[in-house]
This record gives sequence, structure tokens and C-alpha cells, in this order.
Amino acid sequence: MKAYWKDGGGAITGAELEAQGIFNTRLPVEESRHREPLAAIMARHGYVDRDLVEMSPGMKDFEAICEKFSIEHYHPGDEVRFILEGSGVWEIRSLDDRLMKVEVQAQDFIVVPAHRYHFFYLTPERRIRCVRLFKDHNGWTQVYRKDVEAGAARA
Repeated sequence: MKAYWKDGGGAITGAELEAQGIFNTRLPVEESRHREPLAAIMARHGYVDRDLVEMSPGMKDFEAICEKFSIEHYHPGDEVRFILEGSGVWEIRSLDDRLMKVEVQAQDFIVVPAHRYHFFYLTPERRIRCVRLFKDHNGWTQVYRKDVEAGAARA
């Protein structure tokens, strides 16, 4: 995992990501080797379900799905990913609203906290396969920043 400040503030360490509320670690991609550590993370953080997701140009509505994730948004629940193959980028708002760019690849595990604005996009490889963890399946509503700000402007 590589992370750095988008405003030129330099590299961000794993410990600095943790201080921002972004849990991150590395796990082996082989299921026999990540099964126990992943189960421990699930128990410690209250994740009760998991699934497998893959994004690649061959999937239905690929471009529309990519576009949806590339607009700044948050989720009511944590966004949890353990990358098995491929790579992607999260641009995540820090606690003081600066943008952090976090590049992930196979073996990276990341938790973007609930209610934290972010963007997600694929690297030029244009494919990613990962395990998703959930506290429940109700947290997958995307709340777009532009809609929140438009609502605040109307109030």
C-alpha cells in the first residue's frame, strides 16, 4: 500500500492512516493463509458477513459502475476491502478535509470508515478482485457529497 497527500504534503505511513481512522494491514492472498487473520479482524471489528467482488472491463455496465465510484461519496457503513488481485486507488478525505491518495494491490487490507468522503477508481490495469466485509448489508447506500451540499444550500 502506498499513500500520500494529494496537496504535496508527502508520503503517509500506515500509522498515520490509522491515526486518520483508516485501518490497514497486509495479509497473504492464499485462503489457507489468510482465513484465520481475516476471521480475527472480522471478530474484532464486528463484521458478520463477507463476499467476493471483481471489477474488470468484461463485466456488465463496467464503465457506469466505475463512474459511480469516481464521484465523491461516503457510505453509512465501513467500506472494507482485502485485495486478492489487481489494484485500485482510494482518495479519502482526512479528518481535516485534505485528500489522501491510497494505492492498493494484492495483499492490502483497508477500511475506509463509515461517513468518510472518498473516491475510488481503478489503476490503468483496470481490474481488481477483493473480499468485502460487512457489519450488515444496509450500509451500501452511496451518499454523494454534491447532493449533501446541494441539500444544505437549499436549507
